Amino acid sequence: GPDAALTLLQQVYAALKPGAAFVLIDHAGNPGLDNKALHRIPESDVRELALDAGFTIDVAPTWLSNPADDRTQMVFAKGLRGNTDRFVLHLRK
Repeated sequence: GPDAALTLLQQVYAALKPGAAFVLIDHAGNPGLDNKALHRIPESDVRELALDAGFTIDVAPTWLSNPADDRTQMVFAKGLRGNTDRFVLHLRK
């Protein structure tokens, strides 16, 4: 859940040297869906958690985005695995 994710991000932040980078990649989810069951998370939730942990967001490249994925299927669904819409956040301490 969000509390555990925040704790993890805070621990990573504490372990990094000043100026260090941390890259986070996950499967994009839609707000309001059962993202836990779909193995997804809305990017906005991750951004908020990262900022709350003390990180700044350097860049958010779109290398792994896939607009053809409507984000309503589980990431392991047949035909979708490996083709999900994913986000990348380049975080900085």
